[in-house]
Amino acid sequence: MYSNPPLKSLGQNFLKDQNIISKILNLVDIKPEDNILELGCGPGALTKEIIKHTDNFMGIEKDIRLFESLKSELGEKFSNKIILGDMLRVSFNETAKKMRGKIKLVGNLPYNISSQVVFKIIDEYLAENLFDSAFLMFQKEVADRLCSREGLKDYGILSVLLRYVADAKSEISVSPFCFYPKPKVYSSVVKCVFREYPKKANDVRLLKNVVKSAFNQRRKKINNSLKPVIKDPDVFKEIISKCGLTGNERAEDLSLDNYIDISNNLIMLQG
Repeated sequence: MYSNPPLKSLGQNFLKDQNIISKILNLVDIKPEDNILELGCGPGALTKEIIKHTDNFMGIEKDIRLFESLKSELGEKFSNKIILGDMLRVSFNETAKKMRGKIKLVGNLPYNISSQVVFKIIDEYLAENLFDSAFLMFQKEVADRLCSREGLKDYGILSVLLRYVADAKSEISVSPFCFYPKPKVYSSVVKCVFREYPKKANDVRLLKNVVKSAFNQRRKKINNSLKPVIKDPDVFKEIISKCGLTGNERAEDLSLDNYIDISNNLIMLQG
């Protein structure tokens, strides 16, 4: 079926179902003026459809076999628009600048690095605000975490931090039979629309540390789990009081606004 078979070492599962590809394209709703950056082109099933709708395309592919094959297939017009590189190392912002405008991110992400890619997207968006939206395929379990809200079992670090930069919604359910080789789990395409969150975190790095500290010990109450970032118990008490909390909450009980309030008050009280 494929001249370059998928490599397990790279977490490759090639999307082969044309119906799902059509659903993704409808979701992305590509206009001729849109800038599209595809993360992980693979053998190009999605790539070849994207370039029918816009010339403003660039793609990243780590596998040299697929990179060379795709360059040859796409012809002279698009062959120089495929970047050979690791999506965790290639700067999406620098690519956006070359395209001279905000970009839409599209991709079927390898399961083994999908969370790392999301953290990278969050960091790059916060740095330069060059992303319009993202349409990314994840293992269903990861997609559920990305779109979860406080009080739900899937709520976690990714849920909180992604919500600070985007509104995320799981839009397309994808069966294992839509891939080669067939994975053992279902997948989901998540749509993220980037925007500024109404409440501002005065120090995003501190916000991340507070969120990570809480969820790294998610079974503990926050009066224990936040000790690594709020060491002084008197400061903790004052912060909790100002935030309208008791300290007996657990990580999954707190909203993004709660985490922002905690980090902002910590800055004020520590000077």
